[in-house]
Amino acid sequence: MGNSGGSTGPHLHFEIRTSGDVPCNALLFGLQFEDTQKPKLHQLKIYHLNPQLETTKTEKHNLAKKGGAYGLTNDTLSVGAWRIGMALKVYDHHNGVSNWNGIYSLKMYRNDSLAHEFEMDKFSFGETRYINAHLDYGEQVTKKSYFNRCFELPGNRLSIYGKDLDDGVIKLFQTKATKIEFVAADANGNESRLKFWLKRGEVKSNDQQSFNYILKHKEKNIISTGAINASFSKNTFYENCYLNYSSSTDNSKGYYSSVHHFGEFTTPIHKYYEIAISPTQTIPDDLKSKAFVAYCDKNNNVKSCGGKWIENRLSANVRTFGNFSIMLDTEAPTIKPVSFKSNMAGRSKMTFKIKDNISTTGKARSLRYAGYVDDQWILLEFDSKKNLLIHRFDERIGKGSHQLRIEVRDDRNNLGTYEATFTR
Repeated sequence: MGNSGGSTGPHLHFEIRTSGDVPCNALLFGLQFEDTQKPKLHQLKIYHLNPQLETTKTEKHNLAKKGGAYGLTNDTLSVGAWRIGMALKVYDHHNGVSNWNGIYSLKMYRNDSLAHEFEMDKFSFGETRYINAHLDYGEQVTKKSYFNRCFELPGNRLSIYGKDLDDGVIKLFQTKATKIEFVAADANGNESRLKFWLKRGEVKSNDQQSFNYILKHKEKNIISTGAINASFSKNTFYENCYLNYSSSTDNSKGYYSSVHHFGEFTTPIHKYYEIAISPTQTIPDDLKSKAFVAYCDKNNNVKSCGGKWIENRLSANVRTFGNFSIMLDTEAPTIKPVSFKSNMAGRSKMTFKIKDNISTTGKARSLRYAGYVDDQWILLEFDSKKNLLIHRFDERIGKGSHQLRIEVRDDRNNLGTYEATFTR
C-alpha cells in the first residue's frame, strides 16, 4: 500500500500467483463487487494481408449500439483484400468507478464456428513483453488506444489464446458473404456482441512501402554501412520488418556523427539490438568518456542510450527505432534543497530535488546517488515521480552541528554535489 514507483496515487496493490510464480487473474477468485456493466466496443480495425500474411493496408470502422448489440453502419462490409486480420478496440467498466479496464475474454466466430479467442486467466512474467504483439503497437504509442488483435503475429508467444484454433486470418469471397461475430466478456460474465458480414471488394494493387532492408524475424540480421553497424538476434521482431534506413548531416552544435534514421518508432521490438556509430568529428581523448548514443524521440527530445567505445565506434543497446547520433554530455546533475535549512531541529526529514540535463533510455543507467552526514553514509529514498531524494531522521543523527554531502552521478559519470552544514 503506498504511492511510490510508477503509481498515479495511493492505492492497494496485491497479486495472486501460483506456486510457480505465475500471476493469475485476481477477479477469478470470488472477489465480490458490483459490476453490471457490459464491455464497450468502440472501433474495428481491419488489416489487409498479403500471401505471406503481412499487413499492406489498414482501415478502421466506428462501432455503434444497435439494439442490444453493436454493429457497423452497414451490416455487410466490402473490403478490397483477399484475406484480412482484425482487431477490436474494447474496454471494460465497473459500477461506481471511471476506470477503463481491459476485458477478460474475446471470441471471434466465423460462420458460427469459433475461429479465434483469448482469455486473461494467467501468464508468466517471461511473456509480458509479448503484449506488444497482441495489441496494435502503433495505435498504442501514438494514440494510447488498445486494439486487441484477433489474428496472431508469427512471433507472438503469449499463452492466452485458445488451443486447436487457426491463426485468425479471414479469407474473403466476392460471391459469398462471411458471417463474423465478436463476443467480448468481463470476468463477471457481462457480454457485448458485434455481428456483421464480410465480402471481398475490388482488390487494388497497394502502394509499395519504402524500405531498403528486410529483417527476418526468425533470423539474425546485420546492417553495416561503414558509418553504422546494427546487429539483431533471432526473434528481435514479431514479424518480418521492412526497414527504411537513411542518414543525414546535422551541422548543429553538439553532433559528432551523422544522424541515422532507423525505421519508425511505431514498430514493436521485442529484444535489444546493438547499434554502433562512427563519429564524423574528432572527439578529444579526455571527452570520449562523455560521448553517448543519442536517441531523438517522437517529441524531438534527446535521450541518452549510454554507450561504450569498440574499435572507434560508439556502441549501445537499444529497443526502439528512430533517429540516432553521437553527442556529448559534460553537464553534472543538479541537486536543489526542497525541505532543508541550516536549523533542522524538530524536523522529521529533509528532501532534495535532483535533475539531469539529459534523460536516459535503453540500457543507459539512471541517476546514481549517495548521501553522507559527517562522512557516514545515510539512507536516501527516491521518489521517482517527483525526482525527490528523502532522508528520514532517526537517532543516528543526534543533536548538534553536522556536515551534509549529497552526490549524484549520471550515466556519463558527471558528478553533482551538494554540501551544507545543519544543526539538530
